[in-house]
Amino acid sequence: MRSVARDVLLFRWLPAAVLLATLALSPTATAQDEIPPQLENVLMTLDQALGTVLEGGTVEECRVRLGRSDRQRIGKRLKRKIGDIWVPFFRSVDKNGKTTRYALITEEIGKYQPITFIVSASPKGKVERIAVMIYRESHGEEVKRRRFLRQFEGKDVGDRIRVNRDIINISGATLSARAISRGTKKVLAILHDVVLEEEHRRELKWAPRSSEKASAKGTSSEKPKSQPRKSKSANESTASTDANPVRRARYLMGTVLELSLFAESERAERASRAVFEEVSRLESLLSSWRDDSEISAFNRQPVGKPLSVSPDTLACVASAIDWARRTDGVFDPTKKPRGFECVQIDHETGTLTWRDRKHSLDLGGIGKGFALDRARVVLESLGETRALLNFGGQILALDAPPGLDGWPVLVRDPHDPAESAGSYTVTQASVATSGSYERGGHLVDPRHGTVVVTSGSATVLHRSATAADALSTVAVVAPERIEDHLDETAASLLRLGGEEHHESASPGLPTFTPAVRATR
Repeated sequence: MRSVARDVLLFRWLPAAVLLATLALSPTATAQDEIPPQLENVLMTLDQALGTVLEGGTVEECRVRLGRSDRQRIGKRLKRKIGDIWVPFFRSVDKNGKTTRYALITEEIGKYQPITFIVSASPKGKVERIAVMIYRESHGEEVKRRRFLRQFEGKDVGDRIRVNRDIINISGATLSARAISRGTKKVLAILHDVVLEEEHRRELKWAPRSSEKASAKGTSSEKPKSQPRKSKSANESTASTDANPVRRARYLMGTVLELSLFAESERAERASRAVFEEVSRLESLLSSWRDDSEISAFNRQPVGKPLSVSPDTLACVASAIDWARRTDGVFDPTKKPRGFECVQIDHETGTLTWRDRKHSLDLGGIGKGFALDRARVVLESLGETRALLNFGGQILALDAPPGLDGWPVLVRDPHDPAESAGSYTVTQASVATSGSYERGGHLVDPRHGTVVVTSGSATVLHRSATAADALSTVAVVAPERIEDHLDETAASLLRLGGEEHHESASPGLPTFTPAVRATR
């Protein structure tokens, strides 16, 4: 489900154990092998960025595909080519449903690396606020400061935005300053041509955004429990002794996929590109938000008429239907009572058929887990196993970092978003957390169509990310049913609520270490 809150915290791999924030990225940057990779300076999460630039109201989102004519028209205005195909739009609306601000995420190359930032604008197309989300260069970080970014406020699509003329430059950060200027002009042009300009304006399909917070603003006062050091083997590679992993991230499936990998730089770049390409390909097949996806095509298909789909689409749908049957409809990709029974799968012909047209298919409750499992296959095929993936808060850990027993992962306290409830040390397993406490009223029991309200959370560990994704939903929607599936699927469950935690641990999976609260 898109509304399920994913609340797993992950440490940035530094000696001081600084808390790693989940990112939001536009998939436009390309790696340059001749340039040494920089560790991203993650300044804020997507939710934090939206809170900064939209400042209140209900947040809604949509994704807009820019066709060739759109890109040519916008490129002509900017006097340069633009490569954005899918653009993530956000807006804030007041209690009367009136738009108060729009926001877009973009990336522009500074000196060597892309800068990821978000720009909000008024309904009249004037810049309201800019916030830098990820900065990757070794110099020029001053452009993230409010003092510099305030200069762009009030600018619109007709204004010139030139560094050293209209915008006061920062010594030593000229290329980064120009990148912010270029990106701001691009955002204003896209907003003007897609949303505001009468001739080309289109109807956008807005939907409420469900929070996917994964951190509390950049740092954490709580450190993970120290891990015992392992002795190095004689054949351990030089790259695996590095203090920090290479980290890369992309905006995919409506959130962010981040890869942390211990490998020599060229190998790491190759692996990250392969992972992002694979997940992007799966998104093009499985996303119900994309009109050109196979799932959207199936949702338009008449009753009784088979639709041929790719093996990956068939596999993901089959997994979703299997979990719906196992849980007797607690997990249901149609989100309707027994709706999964209306989907007919024919593995021999590779087709999907509707038995009833009262339903539609949405793989949001299992698609990210499915993509994580496929990303694992890609990494293992390349021989890169010292890796961790964070997909909108769901974690998949492969082999442990050099010298440690596993990746330290914190689980958020559902009653205090700034604190963690405790931690796991994870290898070869996925961690998924669900709850409806962040925004309330978004989890629905598909068996009855009723809203699920809980003041706690449920975290599931499983060797399969697909299974963890599905079971974490079941654990919140029908707590009385989840225990039936733990032994059957070799999963572990952690319930958090009030001052207590309850754990059902499976052999071979890590156990939860509660946080030690400071006494006053």
